[in-house]
Amino acid sequence: MNKYYIRPITETDVDLIFEIESLCFSSPMTKENIRSILLGKMGIAFVCFDTENEDRLVGYGGMFCVADEAQILNIATHPSFRGKGIGRLVTSTLVQYAVSRGTSYITLEVRESNHVAIGLYKSLGFYEVGRIKKYYKMPLEDGLIMKLDVEK
Repeated sequence: MNKYYIRPITETDVDLIFEIESLCFSSPMTKENIRSILLGKMGIAFVCFDTENEDRLVGYGGMFCVADEAQILNIATHPSFRGKGIGRLVTSTLVQYAVSRGTSYITLEVRESNHVAIGLYKSLGFYEVGRIKKYYKMPLEDGLIMKLDVEK
């Protein structure tokens, strides 16, 4: 049996996602944002659970899919479970979903100082295509725009 399993988000996950958001981001999404964006028409999110820890929610990722483009919004792993491959599993699941929808490319933004995430994204084929000055707050920091071209 696999230690982790992933499934699409449901309304019952909102409070747990908000908890992880609050632990991981200086400007977390509100519960209403989580509902409207990730459970909305264009949004898709996957949640990751740890079967060895009472099916605890340990990570999630969400994105928008519009026409042939997908944009990853957030990927977060509970701080107690980092370094265990959860971010890679969630990101790979989002990429597979986007590919199944016929997406041509996937984009995301990442803090320029988040070297672990940047390394993960590069290992999955993403590459830097731009920079948004002062995109992130607390602390003020540039965001890197990364892109993955999906082969048809």
